[in-house]
Formats: sequence, structure tokens, C-alpha cells
Amino acid sequence: MLKLVHWAPPRVQRVAAATLATNAPVAYERGRHFALLTREPGQQHSDLPIWVSSPEVIKYNTAAAGPVVRTDVPGVQGAFVLSNILSDDECDQINGVAR
Repeated sequence: MLKLVHWAPPRVQRVAAATLATNAPVAYERGRHFALLTREPGQQHSDLPIWVSSPEVIKYNTAAAGPVVRTDVPGVQGAFVLSNILSDDECDQINGVAR
């Protein structure tokens, strides 16, 4: 018998400042700031878009994040979540693009 386990991802320690900002969002343009990289099959749709941003859109700082923490997902063989991959500033930038 399959036992269902309720699992929740690790808690994030802060709310990104971009989600609380009142500034008007920047108008990002397809082809200039981001582009369609490919389409991948998913569980319910066979053509999920995978996007890539232009190099100048997100300013990454590899020394700012960490330490990286791995949390295994119980009941799903090989599945895990990595935390602390991005710095707070990088998360704010990504949230700004997503608005």
C-alpha cells in the first residue's frame, strides 16, 4: 500500500524586497531582455516554454550566496531541493523581472 507523505519545501528566511516594492515594474521585452530557449514536455502539456534572460538582465554574484543546503524530498527517489543558491539581491532582481 502506498503511504502518502505531506512534504513542504524548506522555509525561506526572508521575503524578497522586490515583492514589497511599490516602484513601477520595468517593461521587459522579448528578444531584448529574454528569449525562448526551448520547449520541454511536461506532465500535462507537451510544449512547456523554457526562457533564458539576456546576460545584462540579472547581475549574478557567485560569492554572495551560500552555504548551499540540500534537502531530500521524502518519497520521491532522487528528488531534492537546493537552498541558498542565489543571494538576496539576485532573488530581488528575478522577482522584479517576474512581475
